[in-house]
Amino acid sequence: MKIKHIAHSCFYIEADGKRIVTDPFDSSLGFSMPEIYADIVTSSHGHFDHNYIEGIKGNPESVTTSGDHNVKGVDIVGVQVFHDKEKGAIRGINNVYVFKGLEGINVCHMGDLGHILSFDDLQAIGPVDVLMIPVGGYFTIEPDEAVYVTKQINPKIVIPMHYSSEETKKHKEYNLPIKPVDEFLNLIGDAQFMDELVISKGVLPEKMQVVVLKEQV
Repeated sequence: MKIKHIAHSCFYIEADGKRIVTDPFDSSLGFSMPEIYADIVTSSHGHFDHNYIEGIKGNPESVTTSGDHNVKGVDIVGVQVFHDKEKGAIRGINNVYVFKGLEGINVCHMGDLGHILSFDDLQAIGPVDVLMIPVGGYFTIEPDEAVYVTKQINPKIVIPMHYSSEETKKHKEYNLPIKPVDEFLNLIGDAQFMDELVISKGVLPEKMQVVVLKEQV
């Protein structure tokens, strides 16, 4: 399995012969999506920086709802949570997506999670090997809450997303008031920095590993 962090909450995943893109963004974010071809694209919610499905090449099939999906042979579970701490009253709903058994690995993308997970949320999400979680705060959980949720889920690998970075800040039009990844890292511990993650079930770490992937913008 290969995972690249395009930027923000958008990732490119290659596994089982399928190409998957999560939460593509439009140019209102301050920079444009690179040209990417995919078979499947997921959108956690309807905001401009997470739902630019039409920007993905290759005529992909999209998943935008909660529930159980089988798309081109890939099992995807959507778990409805909220974009805020007021049960969606401020920013609406958010779907967490779990890609089940991709080359034997469960990959979970949290979208714009806005709260600590309940017992029912955790039961619906199930076991996770690779977790992509927002850590920048303001629109999502704060860095300390992201550490808490990470410990709730207890993945093998955690990949932070939705934070301000050197790659995004070099674009003058990018101005989201979110924190850098360092605030999360200072709380959770050591991290490895990579251009992309290449992983297989047989080499998943025994102890949780934090991986910061370079954004591709």
